[in-house]
Amino acid sequence: MAELDFDAWYLREHRRVVSALAAITGRPSVAAEAVDEAFVRACERWDHVRAMASPGGCPPAGAERRSPAPPDSGAVDGGGGGPS
Repeated sequence: MAELDFDAWYLREHRRVVSALAAITGRPSVAAEAVDEAFVRACERWDHVRAMASPGGCPPAGAERRSPAPPDSGAVDGGGGGPS
């Protein structure tokens, strides 16, 4: 198996991860910042990350932990969830 190159991996995965997280959070700029931070951490731990069975899962997991919750859907939580 060829050694996984960080730059090639980054170019292949970055856009996909940003798009997925932007869809989850509804905030593309915040998603991009969280993904960038996750890729920096992946680069710092590259020897470990590239040895993973699925290194493509590392940045999404890290970015999701660093991103805020999606914007409020407008639903009001009344505590009961049903009619009174």
